[in-house]
Amino acid sequence: MKSISNNKAYISVTCLFIGKFILVFTMAIYNICIVDYQMVSSNADAMRANYLSETAVDEAIIDIYEHMDAIIMNYLEDLREYKINYIESLSILGIEPDYSPPNFDSYLKRDFINKISNLNKIVKNPFLGYIKEHEYSINIKYEKTEDVIYITGFGSYDNARKRIKAKVSMPRVVVIGHDAFGLEEIEIYPMEVISYFQEIFY
Repeated sequence: MKSISNNKAYISVTCLFIGKFILVFTMAIYNICIVDYQMVSSNADAMRANYLSETAVDEAIIDIYEHMDAIIMNYLEDLREYKINYIESLSILGIEPDYSPPNFDSYLKRDFINKISNLNKIVKNPFLGYIKEHEYSINIKYEKTEDVIYITGFGSYDNARKRIKAKVSMPRVVVIGHDAFGLEEIEIYPMEVISYFQEIFY
C-alpha cells in the first residue's frame, strides 16, 4: 500500500511540474507572438505614415509646378505683347525707345512667393482604406538667400510619424541670344527638385 501511495504522489508531482512547464512555455510563446504582432503592426503603421508624408511632398511639388507653369505662360504672353508694341513703335516713330521688357522675377514674387502660404494645408483621413486616424500636412517656404523652395511633408498614422523634406530650385530666365530686331531671346529653365530625403525622429 505504501509503494502504491508513493507512486501516486510521484505521479502527481510529475504531472504538476509538467503542467507548470507547459503553462510557462505557453505564456512564453504567447508573449513572443504578442511582441511579434506589435512589431509587425508598428512597421505597417510606419509604412503608412511614410506613404502619407510622400503623398504630401508629391502633392506639393505638383501644385508648385502648376502654379509655375501658369506664371511662365502669363509672363511669356506679356513679353510677346511688349515686343510687338516695341517693334511697332520702332516703325511708327522711327526712333528706338527704351527697351524695358517685363521682369520675370517680379511675376514670381507677385504670383507665387507672396502667396506661397496658400499652398500649406493639413488633410485629415484622406484614405478610406486606412482604418486608424491618419493625416498629412504640407509646409512650403521660400528661402530668399538661396532662391529655393523648401517643402516639408509630414505623415501620421495612429502613433507612427514620418517626415520628408524636399528642396526645389526656382525657375530662371537665361538670355540665349538676340533676334532679328536686336531684342533678347530667352529660355526659361523650369524648377527642379534638388534634394529629397526623410528625416529621422528620435
